[in-house]
Amino acid sequence: MIKVDNISKSYYDKVAIDGISLTVVPGKIQGLVGDNGAGKTTLIKCMAGIYKPAQGTITYCEADVSGALSSTEKQNVATSDQSGVKQECSVYENPSLREKIGYVSDNNEYIGRYTVKKMLKVYETYFPRFDRDKFEKLNQEFKLELGAKIDSLSKGQKMRLGFMLEVAKKPEYLLLDEPTSGLDPVAKKAFFERLVEEVEKENIGVLISSHNLSDLEKLCDTITILDGGKVRSESGLDELKESLTKLQVVFEKGVDEKLLSRDTVLSFSRVGSVYTLIIEDYDSKKEKWLKDLGAGYMEELDMSLEELYIALETRKGES
Repeated sequence: MIKVDNISKSYYDKVAIDGISLTVVPGKIQGLVGDNGAGKTTLIKCMAGIYKPAQGTITYCEADVSGALSSTEKQNVATSDQSGVKQECSVYENPSLREKIGYVSDNNEYIGRYTVKKMLKVYETYFPRFDRDKFEKLNQEFKLELGAKIDSLSKGQKMRLGFMLEVAKKPEYLLLDEPTSGLDPVAKKAFFERLVEEVEKENIGVLISSHNLSDLEKLCDTITILDGGKVRSESGLDELKESLTKLQVVFEKGVDEKLLSRDTVLSFSRVGSVYTLIIEDYDSKKEKWLKDLGAGYMEELDMSLEELYIALETRKGES
């Protein structure tokens, strides 16, 4: 797994991430959610070994860490631990570990004058595990011209290129920062299908950030919510929903909306006499409270990740 332990990073006097801890495990897809400036990109770049945290550690855990190290690093490991048990190595301080971690962002930076074919050769040269056949198989679906210069590619095409190159590295983990930015619906569908296929076949672990919460809801096993550079919550979607309930309520005689206290109701919308409420810690007492307000009909509804996130943001704003 990749283990993030209490890392912080600032840009001059602005704190980007502050004491973040989380783990990415094999065979699972973890969503990363937060508003602009929450620290998602900084966190992912630290995990990819691009940025060095100001404090804390990011470690890659494996049974035989010496297999990922240079000869000098192997000697260091050998002198410190010859037991063969699981060990941890810092991602930033061991560039060879980065070969096992794929990274795709919404601003992939490649050498613009290179063609796709030349960039492909660069990857083949620098990444021993690179699988040309896998790249070509992916490209049968994503359809990039090998002779096209990277500068001539659209944003969506660059995203496809980045995904194909990083997957063909045969990484054990993929870190994806807004990876569907610029993709049309057909390409986005293909992207998600191939991503799930890689997780199922290769047992890779994935951390993916996106502002499209409906995509994450369909895809992810767990969701981590960042807020102001900190982890607000990290759990499965069902667990996130446990503290919030979405209700459809009919007030046939109307209701004084001022009585729908923000301490109880995080958000509500109305169509005629029908209200849709999102309530925190809903129980029998709150059910009685609604009936006392004149609720004649109540039904619990499924809540989407987007509705959940908006409700949590509302709670934050009211606190």
